[in-house]
Amino acid sequence: MLEIKTLGGFSIGVDGHDIKTLNSHKAQALLVYLLIEGRVQQRSVLAAIFWPESPQEEACRSLRVELSKLRKHIGDYVDITRDTVSIVEFSKIQLDFAELQRKLAYAKVDEALDIYKGEFLEGFSIKDSVQFEDWVRNKAALINNQLLEALQGALQDAIVNDDYFNADRYAREILQLDPINEEAHQQTILLYAITGNRPAALSHYQFYADILQNELNLKPSDETRKIYEKIMQGDTVEKGALIRKIRLPAPQTSFIGREQEIQELIRLIRKPDCRLITIIGQGGIGKTRLSIEAARKCARYFSDGVFFVPVETCPSIDHLILAIAKSLELTIDVVINAVGTKSQVFEFLFNRSCLLVLDSFEHLVSIAEFLVELLKFAPKVKLIVNSRESLSLKSEWIFHLEGLAYYSSGGIFFDGQPDAVKLFIARAQQSNSRAINFDDQQKSAVYQICEFVDGMPLGIEMAAAWSDLLQPSEIVQEIQKSLDFLTTNKQDIPEKHHSLRIIFDHTWQGLSEKDKLIFSKMAVFHGEFDLQAAQNILESDLSQLSRLIDRSLLKRNPSGHFFMHALAHQFASEKLTRQRNLFQETIDRFCHYYVELMSQQQEALLGAGMMRARDKIKPFLINFEAALLLACNKLQKIEFMKVLTASLAFFTVYGWHEGVLFLQQLESTRRKFLCESNKQNIEIDEILLNLRLFQAFWLVNLGNIEEAQRISNECLPILHNPEMRKPLSICLHNLGVVASFRGEVDESMRLLEEAVLLGRETDCIFWPTYLFWLGHAYFLKGEYEQGLATLEKSYEIYKRSDTLWGVAFAVSKMGLAEDSLGQHVKALRHQQEGLQTFKQLGYQSGTAYCYSRMSISAFFLGQFEESVQFAQQGYDIFISLGHSWGICTSLCRMGFAHLGLKHTGTAKEKFVESIDMSMKVKMIPVSLYALLGLACVFIIEGKDQIGQALFSYLKSHPKTPQAFLQQADLWMSDLPDPQTHYFYNDESVEDVVEVILPYASTLGL
Repeated sequence: MLEIKTLGGFSIGVDGHDIKTLNSHKAQALLVYLLIEGRVQQRSVLAAIFWPESPQEEACRSLRVELSKLRKHIGDYVDITRDTVSIVEFSKIQLDFAELQRKLAYAKVDEALDIYKGEFLEGFSIKDSVQFEDWVRNKAALINNQLLEALQGALQDAIVNDDYFNADRYAREILQLDPINEEAHQQTILLYAITGNRPAALSHYQFYADILQNELNLKPSDETRKIYEKIMQGDTVEKGALIRKIRLPAPQTSFIGREQEIQELIRLIRKPDCRLITIIGQGGIGKTRLSIEAARKCARYFSDGVFFVPVETCPSIDHLILAIAKSLELTIDVVINAVGTKSQVFEFLFNRSCLLVLDSFEHLVSIAEFLVELLKFAPKVKLIVNSRESLSLKSEWIFHLEGLAYYSSGGIFFDGQPDAVKLFIARAQQSNSRAINFDDQQKSAVYQICEFVDGMPLGIEMAAAWSDLLQPSEIVQEIQKSLDFLTTNKQDIPEKHHSLRIIFDHTWQGLSEKDKLIFSKMAVFHGEFDLQAAQNILESDLSQLSRLIDRSLLKRNPSGHFFMHALAHQFASEKLTRQRNLFQETIDRFCHYYVELMSQQQEALLGAGMMRARDKIKPFLINFEAALLLACNKLQKIEFMKVLTASLAFFTVYGWHEGVLFLQQLESTRRKFLCESNKQNIEIDEILLNLRLFQAFWLVNLGNIEEAQRISNECLPILHNPEMRKPLSICLHNLGVVASFRGEVDESMRLLEEAVLLGRETDCIFWPTYLFWLGHAYFLKGEYEQGLATLEKSYEIYKRSDTLWGVAFAVSKMGLAEDSLGQHVKALRHQQEGLQTFKQLGYQSGTAYCYSRMSISAFFLGQFEESVQFAQQGYDIFISLGHSWGICTSLCRMGFAHLGLKHTGTAKEKFVESIDMSMKVKMIPVSLYALLGLACVFIIEGKDQIGQALFSYLKSHPKTPQAFLQQADLWMSDLPDPQTHYFYNDESVEDVVEVILPYASTLGL
């Protein structure tokens, strides 16, 4: 066996005997490189890595000499051909580097510490190979980081288990590896404090402070100092201060059993090549709870967190993306955006180390390829997917989950009870707080119950809920009766559902008639509902709901809202649909309740109370949506438009993209109804027209101008009717915005002016937003005073109604116009006003826009450093949102600010980066902006001909707003006409970029 030691130095041996004769550092380095890289290497590549300063022929000759040394001493372990070199497959090699990584993968930290003797190839170096030295440093950093991560995880486990001795030991090991690791110093201080050694805690703080001062001339962070001050004041320090936070549902009951499954899941999660695990099992088997527990235990391996994503109510890939964004606490942009929601989520996850648990995925299997795309884009993300069936993906690792372990009837109790029995006993004790003292007969019955339900946790819990009324033997008898009935008369039911249906049937038979009625009617709810809804729709009280909770037919979350397990909901639906009159009556009450509740919130949603109104609706949104889907076919036009208007107001402050998705559902539902009713010319249906036009309204504001234009053009011929003036105003607005995006400014102004007149006359809910776009059109045309006056009108309208989002958008756009008029102090003040409002509302994209636009004001005021900082703040938020438009414009603004600071190289990088991204997503105006920056760079660097030619092209381009040119005046004023015309005036931007970027590269880019 070949034995290689690389940690703490280098040594090589075979079968326990050191090889002293292989004393060439280059040969040793080659061996280590081949072992760790683990693939066939081209000899030409190895020669370039190890002899980078030598001519190719000489480097290859030197490689040949070193390979001959390897062949002589360990020829059985290396495969050397004319063109390639590799390690012989299946050869017996013991490499401490690989062994350490294996130990860390299985969280065997103490064994890993035994292997780790020091830094990777410590004291080992070779001459004249910068690439190899960089490779060594990278591997050393990798091992160091992996070991630190594992130690931190072990430290967390020790804290959770109150094992403070080992927690202290692991903290000290961390500090041996990283003496200025602030988190480890904090944990050491907290450990001393928690264990009652206050003097040692204070002393260690001072020790850490001295290290920072002496070595880095720094002071401890505010967070560390606050810990110190808290201990100084004698305040109690809780253990929770040491434990990392994880974003998983808090357990409502104890987790019992599954130790083997947990360990296997952790092993899979830790495998580098395992990134998608599908936990497969029938409903009620415990997939959700198992995945949450495994994720909780693996939190230490994911520096950016573990997240639970419930997707049960997601009907499509768009809703799935939104659910992921919500769980990540990622705010999807609701302002003009040319970038899709998926891109924003992907950009957010790109370089983050996360574990996502996607729960109840079975209805989305057909779009599972999306998960593969996500994993390709986000290399540090791993997924656990809970589903009733496989995703049928090549990259998928299947984890079959069966019921909890149980023994056959007649088994006897002993200390190591099977997990299913432990679960039954625990839930029985919850149902009946009196001690459970079963005799042998009842003990045997418990085993029977667990066997009948095949160890299914949900079945066990529902059976145990009867323990306050029945003995286990009586429960067995009832289940046995129902089992015989289903087996003989219900052959069309899948076998795997037999035992669960028995539990439901048994529970149903034990309900009072009134409880049966309430349980059946609960099927109308989707997701959560509150007590008020239950009282109005179900005509129930809290005591009735509590009885259903006791029977595990209903659940209540920490917020006090009620919800049903999916299988319980399915069972209730069967009962309700069999009673036609009851079904219709309940549906009508459901629809009326949520329609009225939504309508009542309209005024608040458009005023100062918009956030409270939004938060009141959010938890029950799926019920509101279901009610509106019913209402669009039940209500007359006037009544339906009333509730639709309220819904539009809600989605304005909740999410425009979500609003588009919902309107698409409403349109589909309305079309189906009209077709089934044999209606003629359904496209002229007023409800359908409004649904389509509002879709286009949001689509155009989200940057999807092609789809918005298509819908609006299809609707326009139908709208020339005096009764259609309100939807006509929306249609004209949509087409006006599209025209402005395409640079057809005069047409845009004509359409928007007509839209404003119609919208104001008909009191359309969104007509003041038309003024945003009309002001923007004036801005594009260079008529800044008229544009500012138009925007001020919209500001006054929204200010009077306390519509905060309208105020913020108006002042932000006013700031742009004011900068173009030279009113930079006033522009900056308006951006700051918008910033404050956006922060209050939690609008991340609006906040980013204000920061980015403040950069323009600061630039014109000559405050170039502040301009860089503002643009950077906007850029950072846009990066977190994956917002390409914001990223590119912020890069341009940073570029101009850096030009002001005479940081020409940095400015150049920003402009090129902006061009690369903006061209990919076809944001031509931003590309022109960045090209303008490059033209300034060329002039500054003395490349006058190309700079003048590019500027001349941009100045004459019809889609280059004058406002962009103003920023370039500092370098471009009074330029002579170019002597050489590189570009024709009608040349495409794509062609210009194709010329400019390679030319720019020759200038040092």
